[in-house]
Amino acid sequence: MGRLEVREFHRVTGRAWDLGTLAHDPAFWRAHVPHAAWRILFRGGTERPFSSPLDERYEDGTYVCAACHLPLFSSDTKFDSRTGWPSFYQPFPGHVGTKQDRLLWMVRTEYHCIRCRGHQGHVFEDGPAPTGRRWCNNGLALRFAPATGHADDEERATALFAGGCFWCVEEAFDGGGQFCDRSTFYPAEEYHQNYYQKNPLRYRFYVTRCGRYARLDQLWGSEARPGKD
Repeated sequence: MGRLEVREFHRVTGRAWDLGTLAHDPAFWRAHVPHAAWRILFRGGTERPFSSPLDERYEDGTYVCAACHLPLFSSDTKFDSRTGWPSFYQPFPGHVGTKQDRLLWMVRTEYHCIRCRGHQGHVFEDGPAPTGRRWCNNGLALRFAPATGHADDEERATALFAGGCFWCVEEAFDGGGQFCDRSTFYPAEEYHQNYYQKNPLRYRFYVTRCGRYARLDQLWGSEARPGKD
């Protein structure tokens, strides 16, 4: 099945996202996130206070899960808790789950991404108005998506695309931006070039049957489909 993965952070709104649990165990995510983040997300670790650059970041944007990129918090709800961890007074409704966490004599409320179940942090009842809560988050468990529509330097550095058949993804790349030339390139036969323009009916049939839209819906919801803003 053809597969195209494009993470467009300027579309992060906290709305219309598929909140179904991703059927992946921690071993799957170990191959897809840095080890330091994986230890926190899927082993319940805690980073050192004052170690995350996100703690002092206050520009407009959205904080998303570092594993599955589900929007968790808006910058509008971020505040300086002086604890050394990024803190928020409210998550996006329905995007986090909670459970009781017992450690020795302490009883805390743990919270996690509702989609991939990645551990984010703990919530306390000492936050500011209007909720009175402090959602204390590990910075490594988050990624920041600026409201300008441009990802941070790390996210801009590399974009990876994979397609089982180029016919299924060709249209998505038409005029879609600039790409770096490869040192070695093997062009396809002429009849493959601009196939979606030369054979629109066959192309549309292939796209709908290959499972592309179903996979997009599964990963990011119907808002990720072509033509959606």
